[in-house]
Amino acid sequence: MEYEIENGVLLTAYLKDNETAIIPDSVKEIRTSAFYKYINTLKSVYIPSSVKRIKRRTFFRCKKLENVYFPEGLEEIDDYAFAHCCNLKDIQLPKSVKFIGQNAFVGTPFFKNLKDEFVIVGDGVLLKHNGDSTDLVIPDFVKSICADSLNDCDSIISITLPNSIKKLNQYQFAMCLKLKMITLPEGLLTIDSKAFLNCASLKEITLPASIEKIAGDAFSACSSLERITVREGCQNYSDIDGVLYNKTDSALVHVPIMYRQTHYTIPECVRFINEGAFANNEKITQVVIPESTERIRVDAFFMCSSLESVTILSKDLFFGYCPFISCDNLTEIYMPNGCDNLDNDVFDECNNIRLFSYKGYEFRADPLQLDYYTAENLDELIIDKNYDTGAYTDIVMIHTVAATDFVQHHLEKAEKYVREHAVGILHTLIDGESVLLFKGIISMQNILTREQAEIIAEYAIKHTQQSGSAEFQVLISEYATSNFGSGDYFETLEL
Repeated sequence: MEYEIENGVLLTAYLKDNETAIIPDSVKEIRTSAFYKYINTLKSVYIPSSVKRIKRRTFFRCKKLENVYFPEGLEEIDDYAFAHCCNLKDIQLPKSVKFIGQNAFVGTPFFKNLKDEFVIVGDGVLLKHNGDSTDLVIPDFVKSICADSLNDCDSIISITLPNSIKKLNQYQFAMCLKLKMITLPEGLLTIDSKAFLNCASLKEITLPASIEKIAGDAFSACSSLERITVREGCQNYSDIDGVLYNKTDSALVHVPIMYRQTHYTIPECVRFINEGAFANNEKITQVVIPESTERIRVDAFFMCSSLESVTILSKDLFFGYCPFISCDNLTEIYMPNGCDNLDNDVFDECNNIRLFSYKGYEFRADPLQLDYYTAENLDELIIDKNYDTGAYTDIVMIHTVAATDFVQHHLEKAEKYVREHAVGILHTLIDGESVLLFKGIISMQNILTREQAEIIAEYAIKHTQQSGSAEFQVLISEYATSNFGSGDYFETLEL
């Protein structure tokens, strides 16, 4: 047996002479690692017409590979499929080939020796362009462009595409640093991931009415991009003042990095903020997310270098992984309605947060490290409105709690426990329901009630030391004013 085949997939080759592979007609797909053990010996490969696609890296670094038979019917050759096959000099690609991936033949004599200005193979695939023109006009009969076909990409200032182009592939114009203008044709349907990655000179782009699908990161790292415009009549996308949305405006797709507004309020109709929608934005300092928003996808605000303040009005909001990661200048977060799904990676690597306002409670610190509703080295907590169960759990080193409004609440009893890993717990009884308000607080020193509670219970503090010292209890009347408890933990209580 020379081949292990399962359900039409060639899993592993067992070649008798280690040099020649004649793949059986029953094979429809070749697993990437099928010929891995022969990268130093394989010289010839015969691929049957039943195989429509050669997958990524299938023959990567087959150093002695000289002859490959490509059958009529083959349609796709993926990224790096024959990369660095340093003896592959002459191949004939069939007319059926519609797509060739990035660097599919890089590092081969075959690719290096292609010298025509436009090397077009298969069914209108531009495999390589040789030239030094700053204004590139792609020939009319080109249907697909390989991502690495533009060797002179760094010199290109403008590109005009023919109507025959239906898709811009992944990394299509990546690193075209001087590209300032591109004409996208009517008939273009898809712009794939990172198609314009780091086109640093591109300031604006107009999308045709025919466009059906745009990857959220299609314009990633376009550091000069100010505006995206969608032509009238598009059934799938729209723009609102230069920002890209889907047609119904329910999804925010992309905000240009150099978008001119510094304070941006997302429209109330938006339900989704797409992956990387604000990524790398350098202008916006404040953003308001409306109540209508249901989901913020992964990396939505990745490395927004000027973002200082975020207001989230939506309560029922699902966060993708690390949506605000590495927003180094983010200092203030406001969630006036709370949020049921706030997780500990939402503001990951946002190291300069000073204020976190949640349902009117303000967490302040320098810096404030958010972990659910938690913070390290929190100096002051202002309670302005009603508080919920568990609102301040596991706060480390809180020194002062100031309650400014107790009009609707009656503080009847407080208990303090001293434990090995959580020195203080304030346990309050509000409207007859026991509420753990400050579970897990370490080293609380002061409680200040500036707007005095209406009722102070006859006894307020039970102080229990679990680490071995004797238990004692302090009783305080409703007129008690200050100085109670153990000086090691509670220094003052002002009523």
